[in-house]
Amino acid sequence: MKIYMIVLDGAADRKILGNKTPLEKAKTPTLDKLARNGQEAMIEVIGEQITPESDSGAMALLSYEPTIYYPGRGTLEGLGTGLIPEGYHYPLFE
Repeated sequence: MKIYMIVLDGAADRKILGNKTPLEKAKTPTLDKLARNGQEAMIEVIGEQITPESDSGAMALLSYEPTIYYPGRGTLEGLGTGLIPEGYHYPLFE
């Protein structure tokens, strides 16, 4: 059995396109097919003590405990662009 996790982080957004969100406006045949043929579930990936923003939420989805390993949004974005500060040490990356 294969399991796919699709994270539509930020897909809902605000109603800016003719009073519709980008997801409401988008043509989504593949997502529609997955919804028809797949299963869904609700899970709590982050505790009440953490603001559920995209960075800490994504870490939790990938099984990293944000209360232990969260280095901050700037560090995550710096890593994503290859701009890791010289001499930067953090337990998640050791």
